[in-house]
Amino acid sequence: RWGSEELQSARLEVMARIVKRACQYERVLDVGCGLGELAMWLGNYSCLGPYRGIDLVEELITEAKTRFDGRKYRFETHDLRDEPRPADAVIASGIFALCNDRIFWSMLDAMWESAEVVMAFNCKSSWAPENSKYLGKTAYFRDPAETLAQCRTRYTRNLILDHSYLDHDFTIGMHKGGK
Repeated sequence: RWGSEELQSARLEVMARIVKRACQYERVLDVGCGLGELAMWLGNYSCLGPYRGIDLVEELITEAKTRFDGRKYRFETHDLRDEPRPADAVIASGIFALCNDRIFWSMLDAMWESAEVVMAFNCKSSWAPENSKYLGKTAYFRDPAETLAQCRTRYTRNLILDHSYLDHDFTIGMHKGGK
């Protein structure tokens, strides 16, 4: 979770709207799922076929399994860069707060390889006013326009950029052809 519950809610609301078109598809993969907050948001949209959450932190996966015990959600400790997990919608919220360009692009490459219909992610925005860069010098900020242009070149021309919900955040959704 980045910052407050209110900030997390704003991010997840945008992510859920962007992937809403994926509701008609069957499989959702939440990369860096943490405690499974995105599963709850997608469920609020009546938008949850088989959900799989993956994270590198085993303790978070254990807690997510406990939170959602008895539901049809699956959680596992896994690094997507090691092995793809095919899904209709591949989503990452909050995983790029502390990383670098190499990690960022290797994760997006792995997500794109796994995505069969739509992929979405959010990131800290370099367009943020200085006073909103609350994570300081350790945070990973990207230029939204540059990121959009690079995603267009690397992956697809079918893109959505949303920078309207928080001044220090942006979300990009990318749709593959076909469905």
